[in-house]
Order: sequence, then structure tokens, then C-alpha cells
Amino acid sequence: MSSLIFYIDTDQALIATDTLGVTPSGQPVMFSSKAIYLPHIRTIIAGTGAGSFSGDWAMMANNRMVLSGICNLDFHTPQILRDRWSK
Repeated sequence: MSSLIFYIDTDQALIATDTLGVTPSGQPVMFSSKAIYLPHIRTIIAGTGAGSFSGDWAMMANNRMVLSGICNLDFHTPQILRDRWSK
């Protein structure tokens, strides 16, 4: 299980997560950043530490996608995540 804590007001967004990374079967294996900020689209991608899935997804969104904003990311995300999870 992952922990995601967030607080948002007019001046700031505060996001905190745990850092436990696990194998797909749930065994602890590493530390993992579970909330990654993508400033060019003013978005934070947060997820679990299972098999480096969310970190790999954030890096794909950051390094391999040409995005015009969060709505563009939102359009492509469901299919890409389904494809990545099935692999």
C-alpha cells in the first residue's frame, strides 16, 4: 500500500508520499519517488512504488511525449497505462 497526502490552498500545493518500492508481488526492494513534478505542464504524477511503474510512467511522460498540457496528457494516459500494465 502507498501513502499519498496532499494539501492545496490558493498559494501552494503540498504533497507527501512514502518511498517504499516493491516487486510486483509486494516484496520490498527499493526506495522510490512516488510524486514527480512535471513543470512544463504544471502537473504532478503520483502513484505506487509497484515495480517502478509510476516512476517509469512519469519519465515516459517527461522524456518521450510532446504534451501541450494536462488535458493532452489526460487524453493519452488511459491507453498508455493499460498497455504498460499488461507488459
